Amino acid sequence: MVTSQMEHVAATLRTFGPSHERWARAVLVALHSPRDLTTVASWAQVAGASETRLRTWCRLARSRTKASLDLARILRALLTTSGLPGADPADALDVADDRTLRSLLRKAGLAGVPPSEWSIGLVLRGHRLAIDRRAITALALAMGVDPPPTMSE
Repeated sequence: MVTSQMEHVAATLRTFGPSHERWARAVLVALHSPRDLTTVASWAQVAGASETRLRTWCRLARSRTKASLDLARILRALLTTSGLPGADPADALDVADDRTLRSLLRKAGLAGVPPSEWSIGLVLRGHRLAIDRRAITALALAMGVDPPPTMSE
């Protein structure tokens, strides 16, 4: 089962071209990290790349590196707490103060939304991060969720 899922993800990502494929793979790796990745350096290490290479992957996918990391952190928090009764995804984020948490939630489009209503789809549709729409679509399809609608829809 895992092999067929991996093959599906690989085939899906290939249709978006190498730049978006590399970006999405790096984000997917971060989603499965055992800990919250708070820096680009920690993300690069988990992704098996140098910081420079990771930044290049993001730039080529027309996405800001820090914005991509913020997206990965929020999505990881949602996945980590999914299915746990009463779990607050914010608890899966390694933040030092409320300002950082508020900033992440605002960027993810979750400010003012009760945690019980947070979802991957909501983040992918409502985020305010400097990430290319095509990159978001590639990531959504690789995760098996509906991509956000295009501007013309």
